[in-house]
Amino acid sequence: MKLYLLSIGIAGLLGSCQKNASSEKIAFTNASVKPIFEAKCASCHSASGSNSGDWLYDASDYNSSIKSPISKLYRSVYTDKSMPRGTSLSASELQAFKTWYDAGYPAN
Repeated sequence: MKLYLLSIGIAGLLGSCQKNASSEKIAFTNASVKPIFEAKCASCHSASGSNSGDWLYDASDYNSSIKSPISKLYRSVYTDKSMPRGTSLSASELQAFKTWYDAGYPAN
């Protein structure tokens, strides 16, 4: 019985640690693609941008800004090539984006 209660207590602690870890802000500093996001996305998708309601780019919050919407970002940027509007990514920028995505879209 004591072992069972100890197991439940440890599981509860681990679960709460995982929740805190995923909700904490992590800065997005990836050297290969952050410059692309800054140059091609931030003007429209930052807090003061005209399309911030569609997606909010916030380099100080990787989990919310990049990790959470990654499927939508990948589809818009790489698959559909519908973003960025009014311009396009160069072949080298697209390759950098794809390489970063395939590597698990790391924050740093």
